[in-house]
Amino acid sequence: MIWFISLVGLLLLIGVVNAIKFEWDYSEPDPLAQSRQRWRQQRDRTQRILTQGSPQSLEEYLEIFPDACPRCGGRHLYESLAIRRSFITPLLRNRKPKRSWVCTRCGHNNFANKPVQPLQNLRLVTSPYLSAEAAQAIPEWPWEHPPVVPVYLHNDNATTMEFVVEVLEQVFELPKDLAIPCMIYTHQLGRNFVIALPFEEAQEKVAIAHQRSKGKNYPLRFTVENEWT
Repeated sequence: MIWFISLVGLLLLIGVVNAIKFEWDYSEPDPLAQSRQRWRQQRDRTQRILTQGSPQSLEEYLEIFPDACPRCGGRHLYESLAIRRSFITPLLRNRKPKRSWVCTRCGHNNFANKPVQPLQNLRLVTSPYLSAEAAQAIPEWPWEHPPVVPVYLHNDNATTMEFVVEVLEQVFELPKDLAIPCMIYTHQLGRNFVIALPFEEAQEKVAIAHQRSKGKNYPLRFTVENEWT
């Protein structure tokens, strides 16, 4: 009799657990299904925008190219991908790399006031909702301001670190927590990206920096590049 009661109780417990599990499985939305649904909705939205002929506003343009520069719509980004290492990094299997970028057209970036890895890759932004040919057929959003060019800092064995950081802060107006990593990466790599500015402004700031370093008898050197490399 006791065994029979125990068996009935066990079956009832299994039934309750399965009912709870069923309720849990079907009450929680599937993240993958939700992601696919959002992607389909955005793809349909993109198709409706293109039926007009072209995007009518920067907001519509950014819906088609969500990774483009949010300031000017530029699709040529100078970027780096890096995961900040720590003692818990190996435990985070699905951790996405941090994407740092600067627009090659207007100089807008997503790392102001934050130290980042040196930017080395030039990437053309495409649309996740269109084929490569269809995305390439859409021109970049109009931008009337002058284009920007990159300024690079070159390493030498004579200039003090304090003076390099001082020039980066006072001449190029970098925050200290960005000027220090810039100096360190330049020392490690030999050359590092500093800032993106209009060509005339970049030349003017480089001339001021060279004049200050010459007054201190330091061989500190900045260069203005005509193209992003």
